[in-house]
Amino acid sequence: MLWLDRPPYLRWLAASTLVVLALGLEVSGPDLEPYPFVQRSIAAGEAVAVDDLEWRDVPVGILPEPSAVIGPAARKLEVGEPLIAGAVRAGSMIPDGWWVVPAPIPAAASPGVTVRLISVDDGFAVDGIVAASGVDTGFGDEAIGAVAVPEEAAVRVSLAASSNRLVVLVAP
Repeated sequence: MLWLDRPPYLRWLAASTLVVLALGLEVSGPDLEPYPFVQRSIAAGEAVAVDDLEWRDVPVGILPEPSAVIGPAARKLEVGEPLIAGAVRAGSMIPDGWWVVPAPIPAAASPGVTVRLISVDDGFAVDGIVAASGVDTGFGDEAIGAVAVPEEAAVRVSLAASSNRLVVLVAP
């Protein structure tokens, strides 16, 4: 008689144990680690600050090592982009002993680009490094930015810039 056989308790126990283990593995998920992501768009050469970063949990090993330094961006960084090791340069892009002077910088010149500055009055020329891209003032005049120049040229460049007699050349 079939109804008098003992039920397969061991098989039921093995099946339920397997289901519980599978459910536990499915629910637990992978190991996570905090990783920095950019919160705002950052131009090349612009300083990346701690406030510009958002820490998100990502699965371990899915992204390369994050950047260990905070400094100027090596390239344009978009919102939501992970801050990987090559995205930030160490140190300042402006050499020691140079001065930053406000000047009419074209909007296309990003920070870190080398430019040639020429005074219209006397033809004085000096190379500089864009420290801040040109920002439109809204009054229809030229975009004002900042350029770093050697100390010995800072006075001449600032005088030419203040009298609107400075031309900024950007190589293509």
